[in-house]
Amino acid sequence: MTLREAIANTEKPIALVNGATGGIGLAIVKALLRQPHWAAIFALSRSAQSNNALLALADLDKRLCVLSTDLSNSQDQENLGRNIEAVDGQLIYICNCVGILHEKNIRPEKRLEDCTQQAMHSAFNTNALIPLFLIQALVNYIPRNIPSLFVSFSARVGSISDNRLGGWYAYRTSKAAHNMLIRTLAVELSRRRPHLTIIAYHPGTADSALSRPFQKNVPSEKLFSCDQAASYFLSVTDKLTEQDTGSFFAWDGSTIPW
Repeated sequence: MTLREAIANTEKPIALVNGATGGIGLAIVKALLRQPHWAAIFALSRSAQSNNALLALADLDKRLCVLSTDLSNSQDQENLGRNIEAVDGQLIYICNCVGILHEKNIRPEKRLEDCTQQAMHSAFNTNALIPLFLIQALVNYIPRNIPSLFVSFSARVGSISDNRLGGWYAYRTSKAAHNMLIRTLAVELSRRRPHLTIIAYHPGTADSALSRPFQKNVPSEKLFSCDQAASYFLSVTDKLTEQDTGSFFAWDGSTIPW
């Protein structure tokens, strides 16, 4: 049974998107709202409740619950669980879109000497630890006997065997750590939540704040709008089955070597 078929057979399914204020995250929220079967959709980020686009969507569709959540804060993790528990439905679709490539004082490194503790700590916290804290906060609310999905955005540059250019130390290594997290979760939770499919996902290069400074050499046909990226994402995840757990998928449905 594909995930799409499972959702169609689930009573009052709930979806959750973390990183909902980012370009792709917001586009995924919009795409999910166009699907009538969802009982509720949670949109999370640290600044979600001050994001005008999300708040406008919530005014138009009462199924959307907008939560400002810092997943590195244990109190926010507990509050998230309480909010999920308060909704009449079953949490079966979790998407983590959070990622960091650059910040005000952080740029991808071209050589070893460019590495700093600040950049490494920031990249590992966002790219590897936030997905961990998200699933940690939600695992007890995922049903045991219903097909469900946890997908977390990675990047092709996080593939160890695909690394031929070097550089980008903080981003590459934090995404590689993220990928190990996904594999490890898939092993453990196959016993605790046998119908939960867990994957890493590479969305390609979308025209968003994350990639904008690095789009110069991206062919036009490989630079996606955020709406395109969301459409590809839903197309891939709709076709997933439980046998796909522990895998690393690209936007076109192909698998990426770890």
